[in-house]
Amino acid sequence: MSEPTIAILVTFRNMDGPVLGNFIKRSEGTAGAPRYVRFERLHFDDANLPAMLKQQVAQVPADTRLKLFVSGHGGVGIDYITDHTRTVKRTVPELATLLTQALRDRAGNAAQSGRTEVNMLSCLFGRTTDGQASSSPAARLFAALLSAGVFVELVGRTESILAMRDGRYTMPELNFVANVPNYGKHPSFSAPKRPYSKIRWARESGQTVAYIAAYSSDKRMIRSDSPEGQRILWADYAVNCLIKLIERSGKPPEVRIVGERAKALEHIIMLYDTIPSPEQLRARLSGLVDGTGEDDASNFLRHRNPVHAALSTGLPKKAAEIERLLTCYPG
Repeated sequence: MSEPTIAILVTFRNMDGPVLGNFIKRSEGTAGAPRYVRFERLHFDDANLPAMLKQQVAQVPADTRLKLFVSGHGGVGIDYITDHTRTVKRTVPELATLLTQALRDRAGNAAQSGRTEVNMLSCLFGRTTDGQASSSPAARLFAALLSAGVFVELVGRTESILAMRDGRYTMPELNFVANVPNYGKHPSFSAPKRPYSKIRWARESGQTVAYIAAYSSDKRMIRSDSPEGQRILWADYAVNCLIKLIERSGKPPEVRIVGERAKALEHIIMLYDTIPSPEQLRARLSGLVDGTGEDDASNFLRHRNPVHAALSTGLPKKAAEIERLLTCYPG
């Protein structure tokens, strides 16, 4: 099987320039050497998209790998992608129907699933909502294709990305939440690519497997059900939960973090974004609820309100959530 030389992009027309401009230029070769022998673009806005996509797929030789990119804005815990206005949607079932119609003739053999890749260029489409790989929209789309007899490899991103001329950068989740209007516009809110921020679903020996894939040149992949893989998924899930605990005031881009404990959590998340180590994230969170801290910002077990301290029999809200997350940490 040859390396992928033919690619097809399906997206919303209003995402071509603002979001995908650099990706399209690199793919077509208008900004350097072309990545593919042939690169085609289709749009959800096209009335005859199903027939057009099926026709394009049929033109790909059987011995050539196909990359079928699907792009739209995504988010944690949602089963759809949107256009650039974030108002027009394509749900996971709708995507499954479109892809099934286009790929059924090409990808009906499980033994040849590796020759076709569906690559979701959608932020957070592979992000777990509960620490389990099977809970993401990417997992549900892959399962829907399997149930329809369509065998492919499917890639979903577990990060928010910022597309620049020199490549993709990571949009740390806290920055994304606090600065949504700036998303995809300002590199000052971005960071270098994070490793292990894609998840790849495949079929092996009749079983569904998920790998957490690196951006590194060695293309290392980690089984999501391995201890290391489970810890990576846990860390992304923990960050999702911690962000919900951080009080903020103001409107983007003038957003402030409110309170000492919220700022302590912000600092821990920023450290994780810099060095994405699940082990270090766990250790830092443990330090907030082990009783060793001497003030409110370092000891989340202390009730800051004297009345709550006198009457409450439970833990403060943030401490209770942190302890819950720690109990979920894969051993």
